[in-house]
Amino acid sequence: MDRKGLTYGEGGGMLGAALSRDWALASAARLRPAGRVLLYTGSAIVNGRDALRDVLEVGLAGLDCTMRYEEIDPDIFGEQLSSEGYEQVERIAAVGAVITRSHGAISEP
Repeated sequence: MDRKGLTYGEGGGMLGAALSRDWALASAARLRPAGRVLLYTGSAIVNGRDALRDVLEVGLAGLDCTMRYEEIDPDIFGEQLSSEGYEQVERIAAVGAVITRSHGAISEP
């Protein structure tokens, strides 16, 4: 998150993950059959939950896409946890996702 509120610097809501969510879903909606989007970003973990993963799973289901998602580093941005706005965050994980459109028809966004 960015105290200045810059969209790219802050990443929007979701503790900084909204921009990654928006990019991933918008890109997935434009994929051709069997096309892929690769995502590498940080995701705040709160109460053991990865909200970015959860919201991508729901959003991608409606786009005829599957996702392979994994934590690459479970606590890559630990120094950020003492910053304002991160009080409820347990850790920030570096995550990677491979989003793949099925072999079916292209859906228009």
